[in-house]
Amino acid sequence: MLLVAAPYAGGSTRRREPHELEAVLVTLEKLAWLVVAAMLGPSCTTVRQPALPLVHTRAPKDLDCPDKRIHVTEELGGRYRATGCGRTLVYRSACEGLQCSVGLEGDESVPGWRDRPEPGTIEDSR
Repeated sequence: MLLVAAPYAGGSTRRREPHELEAVLVTLEKLAWLVVAAMLGPSCTTVRQPALPLVHTRAPKDLDCPDKRIHVTEELGGRYRATGCGRTLVYRSACEGLQCSVGLEGDESVPGWRDRPEPGTIEDSR
C-alpha cells in the first residue's frame, strides 16, 4: 500500500491514502471548470443582444419610470420594445460587432441597416 505525506492545515503532516488525493484532485478539477464557466458565461450572453444594456440605460429616462418596472423585449431587425409605467417606446439599434448605437424609433441619429439599393436607383458608371 502506497502512502503519501500531505501537510495538514495546522502545519503538521499525516499520511493520506491515494484515493483521498484522487478525491481532492477531482474536486479541484470540478472547481476549475466552474471558474471557467463563470468567466465565459456573461460574455456569451452579452454577445447575443449587444444593444440591450444601452436600451436598459435609456429607457428609464425616456419613459420616466424606475428601471425595475421596465420590461424590454427584443423584436426583429434590431428593434427593442420597452414598456413601463403605462408607456411603451420602441428603440432601434445598429451594431457593428459589439459597438452599438441606440435611438428611439424614427430618430435619424441611428443609422439604419446597410441594405442594397433598389435596382435601377444607382446609375451605371462604366
